[in-house]
Amino acid sequence: MFLDFCKSGHISTHEILKIKRSKGEWKLPNHIISRVFLRGNRLYYSGEESRIKNIFHSNPSDDLPDPFVRVAILKWLYDNRRKKGPSGIIGFHRASDLIKVLLRYGHSFIRVNSQLIFLLKESLIISESQDINELKSDELISINPPGVVHYELLRNNDYLAACSENVWYKTVEIAESISQNMSGQGRFTHLSIQNNIENAELLINYLNDYYDNHFKVHTEYLSDENNNAPCDFNLLKRDVESFKNRIIGNPNIELESGSIHSGKIISIKNYGLICEIDNCDQVGLIHVSLLPEEFDEIYNLGDTSEFEIIEYKRQHNKYNLKFADKL
Repeated sequence: MFLDFCKSGHISTHEILKIKRSKGEWKLPNHIISRVFLRGNRLYYSGEESRIKNIFHSNPSDDLPDPFVRVAILKWLYDNRRKKGPSGIIGFHRASDLIKVLLRYGHSFIRVNSQLIFLLKESLIISESQDINELKSDELISINPPGVVHYELLRNNDYLAACSENVWYKTVEIAESISQNMSGQGRFTHLSIQNNIENAELLINYLNDYYDNHFKVHTEYLSDENNNAPCDFNLLKRDVESFKNRIIGNPNIELESGSIHSGKIISIKNYGLICEIDNCDQVGLIHVSLLPEEFDEIYNLGDTSEFEIIEYKRQHNKYNLKFADKL
């Protein structure tokens, strides 16, 4: 796993240099670590290829694709993990009891069973027989530690953003918005922190609407204590808002194209000016094509100015800049 981490391609030479210069003291930002664990050596997230599975998976060939089956299974087992089952063993409960609850909430019997087998094969849950290819209705099942991790990842912005790339959408506009963000045609590059926030927000709002329109009706007339949604959408929305507030002033956030920032010239090369941007870890380049012919005689090291962000080049870990227009 360590070698896979190092060879993932998500750790830039800029980050590696920081680690070397600090003699190992530099810590990789959390969003980069999450990116490696979620995507491996892939640019785009795939729930089938990643060690971390997409618990909002659905089958688009179904009459009503259901993105809540996996999370509903995990939630029920998670909520009952500290309760004694029929055998007296804590956390182990009859599969039939779980299936009965999920059917009342509008989930398909076929999908519930197929996703139980999937979760068994991926070791997110375990059965008393430990057979990963078949599950009898009277067998006892329990959530495994990886299943607990997956369920608790619902409150992780990077996980939700990754899942947003691997979910079937009934609403074309949502799919197009996320597709544009993935292709870098939005305001920020594909894997920027801001793109992650926007995609996570789009996913949560979509799932909330989808649940209200297609599944909430099944629980409105049920009064037992299990009457709840597969996840707390309001809590997830608050988490995203909280994350937005926490990244204010974070030097790892990407600067938006077209925005104006102060800085100074720190190097003069034959191909342009290298500029330091205030309150930003990355540097920027004003390319020679955007400068006067004798720019090396016009500008000096330490000159301060206002720069406009043209775009962020992730492969070079720098910004393309130009001098901001003076009014």
